[in-house]
Amino acid sequence: MQSSGVSAVSARASRLRALLMGGALPALLILAGLASGLYGWLSRHGPAGHVYVVFRFDDPSMVSSAAIEREVVGILQRYGAPCTVAVIPEVVVGSVHDSRPQRSLKLSGAKAHMLSAWAREGAIEVAAHGLSHQTNSLHSTAPWSEFVGLPYAEQLRRLVRSRQILEAAIGVPVRAFVPPWNSYDLVTLRAAADAGYTVLSGGRSGPANPACRLHMLPATTSLRAARRAVRAALMAPDGAPAVVVVFHDYDFRESGDPRAFITYSGFRDLVADLASEPRVRFAGLSDVALRLRLDAAHFAERTHHKGFARLAPAHLHDSFLLAGGVFPSPGVASGVAFLVGGGGAVLMGGAWLLVLVAVRRLTSPRCAAPLLVVLLLAATVGISAEAPWRRAAVLCVAIGACVGLSVGLLRPRATLSGGAARRDPDAE
Repeated sequence: MQSSGVSAVSARASRLRALLMGGALPALLILAGLASGLYGWLSRHGPAGHVYVVFRFDDPSMVSSAAIEREVVGILQRYGAPCTVAVIPEVVVGSVHDSRPQRSLKLSGAKAHMLSAWAREGAIEVAAHGLSHQTNSLHSTAPWSEFVGLPYAEQLRRLVRSRQILEAAIGVPVRAFVPPWNSYDLVTLRAAADAGYTVLSGGRSGPANPACRLHMLPATTSLRAARRAVRAALMAPDGAPAVVVVFHDYDFRESGDPRAFITYSGFRDLVADLASEPRVRFAGLSDVALRLRLDAAHFAERTHHKGFARLAPAHLHDSFLLAGGVFPSPGVASGVAFLVGGGGAVLMGGAWLLVLVAVRRLTSPRCAAPLLVVLLLAATVGISAEAPWRRAAVLCVAIGACVGLSVGLLRPRATLSGGAARRDPDAE
């Protein structure tokens, strides 16, 4: 009887020790997740900063509507909102989706004079929107692109010519480049920097080279979702987030285009609503990118975290700056990484604890090991490629957790079966 009691105590001690070994790391990671949530809450309730709103008006050219452009710029001027106008320097007269040779029209005349007057007044910033906005022969079907796939020399030629045409026609320096369809590749980044551009504004998920000399501020939202994006930015734990609102002349019902969804009056109401918010600051694309030091390394880090951010619920997107309509400032880059890592810690820790509870019902506890490995490796999605020490730290934790959990899951049964084997002779 005494041996049986000792065996029972030993079995309980072994079970407790195994549970601690298997559950300690998940518990610590859950605490890290809670700490990241506390960080987000404190950041949101800390000193409030400005939200920078950029209006990016794409596609003005020799064939676009001057009447719509005058109305739009006039509305923005009324509320002190500069507009970044992405101008097509030498637009083709036919379809931009047709890659065959076409006649083109170089910016000149009344359209160039109008844009020049606005630029000199500070009402607009002029950006180069490709050269002709015509898709190349490598992309004769969607997705369209003027630059992707072309050799460096050809991309450099087009980018240099774009600047030359615009600066000659408008008479102001052109610093920003907006690739047509927001489509570009790593060669484009190098060519744009070598062509003298300092800022590139493409899509949120475009390629990134952290070593690139360009500043990068992508398009983040449309006129349709602008209010929601600014609201998310106002809630975010960031002292200087940016919202880049992209639109075209065909968005306005006055254009007669079937894609239109907003009137001049609706646009005026939108701008007035944003201007009434004390923390909103209107600015041009280059001004925001350079002022906030939004370099290529920051863009690369933000893009790397975005894939994991999609797993979070919508209310967390708005609350913790994971919304697609907001681009964070570098001041919270590490905070965003911490929040993403903390969210991953909560998910991983919860999964591990659920496995600990349910594993006794599995035919073999060993079948849980592959699942744990997959979940743990998934946590590395939120780790920046530009910070190898973070990757190494997470992988070390992942390996340690796998080992600890494997021991914790397997040892109780082995100990209990051994204890039962020792108790059986006493029972007899």
